[in-house]
Amino acid sequence: MTPYPALLPAVLVISSLFTFLYAIGQDLPNGDFEGETIAPWRVTTPGAKLQINADLANKGKGCGVLTNAMNAQGPAIILQVIDAKPYAGKLISFTGSVRITGPNSRAQMWMRVDRAGGKQGFFDNMFDRPIVAPEWRNYSIEGNVDPDAAQIVVGVMLTGTGPALLDSFTLESLGDAVHADMPAAPLDARGAENFIALARLTGLARFFSASDASTKIDWGQFTLGAVERVEKAPDAPALAQALSELFSPVAPNFKVLTHQPQPTELTLVRPASGTHWTSWKHQGFGESQQGGASIYRSTRETIAIDAEKVPGTKPGTTVHRQIAPGVWVVAAVGAYSDESKTLPIADAHPVAGPDRPRGWKPSGDDRTTRLADIILAWGVLEHFYPYFDVVKADWDRALADGLTTAATDADGAAFQKTLSHLGSQLHDGHVWVGGKSLAAFALPISWTWAGDQLVITSSNAALSSGLTRGDVVESLNGETVAHSCDALRPFISGATEQWIRHRMLEELRMRETNSPVPISVRRITDEQLSVQLVPTARGNIDEGFSRPKDGSEVAPGVMYFDLCGKNAKALEDHLKDLVAAKAVIFDVRGYPGDAAFQLFPHLSEKPLKSATWRAPVYTMPDREGVTYIESAWDLQPAQPLIAGRKVFLTDGSAISYAESCMGIIEAYKLGDIVGSATAGTNGNVNTVSLPGGYSISFTGMQVLKHDGSTHHGVGIKPTIEVGRTVKGISEGRDEVLERAIAELK
Repeated sequence: MTPYPALLPAVLVISSLFTFLYAIGQDLPNGDFEGETIAPWRVTTPGAKLQINADLANKGKGCGVLTNAMNAQGPAIILQVIDAKPYAGKLISFTGSVRITGPNSRAQMWMRVDRAGGKQGFFDNMFDRPIVAPEWRNYSIEGNVDPDAAQIVVGVMLTGTGPALLDSFTLESLGDAVHADMPAAPLDARGAENFIALARLTGLARFFSASDASTKIDWGQFTLGAVERVEKAPDAPALAQALSELFSPVAPNFKVLTHQPQPTELTLVRPASGTHWTSWKHQGFGESQQGGASIYRSTRETIAIDAEKVPGTKPGTTVHRQIAPGVWVVAAVGAYSDESKTLPIADAHPVAGPDRPRGWKPSGDDRTTRLADIILAWGVLEHFYPYFDVVKADWDRALADGLTTAATDADGAAFQKTLSHLGSQLHDGHVWVGGKSLAAFALPISWTWAGDQLVITSSNAALSSGLTRGDVVESLNGETVAHSCDALRPFISGATEQWIRHRMLEELRMRETNSPVPISVRRITDEQLSVQLVPTARGNIDEGFSRPKDGSEVAPGVMYFDLCGKNAKALEDHLKDLVAAKAVIFDVRGYPGDAAFQLFPHLSEKPLKSATWRAPVYTMPDREGVTYIESAWDLQPAQPLIAGRKVFLTDGSAISYAESCMGIIEAYKLGDIVGSATAGTNGNVNTVSLPGGYSISFTGMQVLKHDGSTHHGVGIKPTIEVGRTVKGISEGRDEVLERAIAELK
């Protein structure tokens, strides 16, 4: 089992594509994929292909066939853009027929409304309901079009190689837009206590009751309905009654009490027909929508009462918790069952979602949705985040703060920050929040850190403003760089300072509109310069120097190879040159491709092993009694051997898979490590989908260093530490590479 590369949640990918697009009319041309070409559908990701096939159609004369490259670093995305004016103020439906014919693949239709001024309106990418069915099925997305909408962007994305077959796509109005969101309102102390109790009880019931009913409900809809039921409970007895009514159909073996449980109340009585015991076994958070490649899974296991002891909870296991002042719960961690069903059988129906009109969708603009999302996200992380013993987060306080802020957030964009703040308290570099509003614009500039100074490395369109490489940024939009960083810090999760600073480089560029931004710099000559930059569409980051070509000689007998993003064939093409070299410099400043994995057998005459990956197995709440399934790469030597001296370049942008690679270098001392420490976050990513189109990802497994010590929050440290300088940046030099060459000389 190997950790797969940590890709950004797909919602992040989708939300950054739109500022350069143009409107093509109010219809959905070629929605049946029967045209002579794929136009006006656009393929926006490298390696993706969309073709028309006349033999596989569901209806008519053709269908679309979407595929993705085997080594793609992200999903395959297609789209087209519709003029929003004919649909302004309407509820619209984007529908289509889709079929998945490839293994370990999933598709998601998506629709986004772009408002005037770069603001985002409705957005849904089916993250919480991906398409995996091998037969043709119809799917739809419904959402409101804002009165100031400029364009509607619709499309499909494919994770995995596919193919995904597409047919009969339409866009139509269903009538006037539906507005039924609950407005923002502050939480009082009683309401906050009620929601904290709901969060604690929801997590216990969702992941540990094991009743048949708990596996059949939509926990998102359940929690949305529960939020509006419990907030107004005036005291502990009323809260206990409301919770009992909510959860008795879902977790019939739970008891909500208004007194501390007595020993007799902790006993789960075995029904006469209870010949078996059913309980959960969670290998990480098993409801992640990551497709067939995910190692995370949740299964209910049923054993005969008289069976030999097996791992898991033993029959009759209960836990008790105080979930609010004056309210306790006794929770059965499992359920007695006969050979076909869990017992007792609930005779009531679970609570439905909130009472809203047809066409209403949960969104971050709705207070109920925001509160439900905090409750659901907190509950998943409470039971499945594996690093609470390392990061020492005050997670209970994080719940209270998240609920308080979510209740009064002005809209979905503000709520995305609230979710980001919740995630930041995990101190985890794999935390990314997807959802309502991601900045569509960016300053036309690249920069990096030289110590604590923010230094321009390139300035594309800003060149006409007089900015140049080596200028030190002193203020942005009237605020000092330090102040701007302090404002961002609460919303960026990272296990180390180096990863947080790496994230800040991008976050400091992002803007929600294209309004001009004042920027003041100090030249290397100490001259002061102030200009205004107009944000544009996002572009690539310029490091301020050019990396050498793979296989090039950077000094006599010294070859260079950049492992970032390179596939196995790229390594194979240069392997002979690397073997013949006296020394090789490998670049791991960023995210490697599979060339890195293929390289290791050629680095040593002895077998190599990666760090230990520990997939957690939970059978009890709050991570009690967690066990681990351990795995690692076992890498056998292969010919030819790269016998020359080796140096590896790295920095704080190297995370996850990059750190698996660098950890082997560190443990076996395969070469000098030049640069700065890596991000300190490794392990497969897990993702939580939430109502309203939000998601939050996190590291779902533990990774230890080879010697058994902690990796999280530490990373791989260089043997030769080198940072960038203002002078070096201004001269366009790669100072880390230069130091590596000097060491080899």
